[in-house]
Amino acid sequence: MQLGFPRAGDGIGGGLYIYTNATSTKQFFAQNSLIANNARGNGITLDTPDDGFTNGTVTGELAFNLISTTTNFFISGPQGGNIEGQDPLLGPLQNNGGPTQTHALMFGSPAINAANFNAPAHDQRGYIRPDAPDIGAFEFGGTIPVYLGNISTRAFVQTGQNAVIVGFIINGGGSKSVLLRVLGPTLGQSPFNVPNALANPTLELYDSSGNLITSNDNWGDASNKQAIMDTGKAPPNALESAILTSLSPASYTAIARGVNNGTGNALVEAYNLDDNTSASSFANISTRSFVQTGNNIMIAGLIVQGVDNENVIVRGLGPTLSHFGVPTVLADPTLELRDVNGNLLSSNDNWKDTQQTEIESTGLAPPNDKESAISATLAPANYTAILRGKNNTTGNGLVEVYALN
Repeated sequence: MQLGFPRAGDGIGGGLYIYTNATSTKQFFAQNSLIANNARGNGITLDTPDDGFTNGTVTGELAFNLISTTTNFFISGPQGGNIEGQDPLLGPLQNNGGPTQTHALMFGSPAINAANFNAPAHDQRGYIRPDAPDIGAFEFGGTIPVYLGNISTRAFVQTGQNAVIVGFIINGGGSKSVLLRVLGPTLGQSPFNVPNALANPTLELYDSSGNLITSNDNWGDASNKQAIMDTGKAPPNALESAILTSLSPASYTAIARGVNNGTGNALVEAYNLDDNTSASSFANISTRSFVQTGNNIMIAGLIVQGVDNENVIVRGLGPTLSHFGVPTVLADPTLELRDVNGNLLSSNDNWKDTQQTEIESTGLAPPNDKESAISATLAPANYTAILRGKNNTTGNGLVEVYALN
């Protein structure tokens, strides 16, 4: 039970009654809850009615709560983690972004990050909890933004300029916690069973000037190995790679290769670890790889997080890459956008054939008429963008996702 019981009492009885008689036992359980200004005239917070029955017993668990008034308070059972006798510093009852009105926690409230950490990873707004959850209410007001949570692209890693390259742009006013991973051996195992999995991937992270920031071969060798484990996203296999770092707003590039020029299918991922109260966000996420046929096409997964819809542009580029010195480009890319169940939401071959006006209005129209683009409004969920060559052609291609909100 996780509730707020503020200001519910009156001069005769408390806002919480547990009724007992001489022979019965009643149980009451409350965790991570606010019990504040909730007393009858003499200060009792949890009380039996004034009916003369005094032999009954109230038992239960009252742990990790903030109880503002403890005078004449009684409860038996576990009470670990409670905060007693402190003002919770509550705001007025109003809409703070959740499905019900709440008393938001004001700055300095002792209830902030004070609840039992053994709680769901997301609060009722859909936000990732950055710390322990708050007791009772939450301290948020205003419009709830949405943001790109991550991109995870499965592609065939080759050598030289045909490595898999992930690019992302961080915008806003603050640094962002980012986790990059490259999985290889995991893909070849059940339940994925992807053929020709990359046996031993490596990962490099570069800034916008092409300077190496950091690199990793086996994630367990990283100096911040424990921090990677604490994210809950450590690679399953010891030969796989991960980089966990804090990045300022700018453009970045991550490159996945095989040790000793190894090749094979790999999954390259960039995770936005901050919740959407962060001052910075992913504005663009993209992946470049050599697109083949069959199981070796490019499959880009993206996650929209928050509680509202996100307007996005998804692009599939090929011919344009030749202007940047990329060899053997995909001459005529096609693009599909699918939901988490694999249902086709939209597809495109040449971007001018559909949604031309809408795409041009964003300023993100592909430079070449044979390239693909999809404009979509996506609810918070997982999605997949699939890039192929028309008529089973092959070559280097680029999948991009732009957040427009």
